[in-house]
Amino acid sequence: MATFYQKERISTHQIVTLGKFTTILFRMARREVLLAVLVSFWCCAALGSPTTFFGCGTKCGSSEDNVDRPGLQNCTLNYYKQTVDHFSYALPTGGNYYFQQRYYVCDSYWEHNSTYTGPIFFYTGNEGDVTLYVNNTGLMWESAPEFGALLVFAEHRYYGESKPFGSATADNMWYLSTEQALADYAELIFFLKEEFDAHDSPVISFGGSYGGMLASWFRMKYPSAVDGAIAASAPILAFYGENPETDQYAFNHITTRDATPFAGAAASCAPNVKKSWDVIFDWATSEQGRADLQSAWQLCSPPSAVAR
Repeated sequence: MATFYQKERISTHQIVTLGKFTTILFRMARREVLLAVLVSFWCCAALGSPTTFFGCGTKCGSSEDNVDRPGLQNCTLNYYKQTVDHFSYALPTGGNYYFQQRYYVCDSYWEHNSTYTGPIFFYTGNEGDVTLYVNNTGLMWESAPEFGALLVFAEHRYYGESKPFGSATADNMWYLSTEQALADYAELIFFLKEEFDAHDSPVISFGGSYGGMLASWFRMKYPSAVDGAIAASAPILAFYGENPETDQYAFNHITTRDATPFAGAAASCAPNVKKSWDVIFDWATSEQGRADLQSAWQLCSPPSAVAR
């Protein structure tokens, strides 16, 4: 799936949900239109071959392609008694001073002997269930054998099973912050070094997107705990007010480039997708048009439109 963005001048403010994969979002205030579309039928037609899709083979992402990929089955599930408030901002309600933070330890490749102690590759969990990252963080798994590394995947507080207040989370959001999350990771690392007698093991933090920002900040704020960081797609400078100003559309340019010859697509691929905007916007405004979109994209149900 590829995501394309286009700026448009519009006079209405509505959201059109096109099934499971596709959403058109109109924002009148900022005059932006965001369209996330499943465009394989355009690009595959442009490429004229079913063997690749943006550099991805026909088995990319299939179950048979992932049979031997390491993941949860190679790890041990653990829980750490974590501190709710590392900075004494306020007394946690209901006497909840601790919570069970979930993390996974994967030691299949770890070398720990009298002559060599491998590093700890530590994934700074971001906004989601940590099992997603255990199963999909390929770089850590690919690098572990070469370095004899111990892999640790820590879950971010308030996500997955690591919820300090359980069902009452919505009423206790003030402990959900990057500062508290980073302190969680620092405390967990010190515990793990004791637990595994890994005092001499360097720690490298890994993360992507928000997790990459955490990995970067972790190294900056806790240099005694982390020796290095590998941060993917980590927009640590992408905040309003930065000087020089961040290009807000940099990601859009890169995403569109994925459908160009530069990334292995046919020259007509990106232009074909861009030409579809007017048709999609037009069809999305009528019941018959949305039915046509359902048919064209083979959606499970007709798209719905909600005016705002």
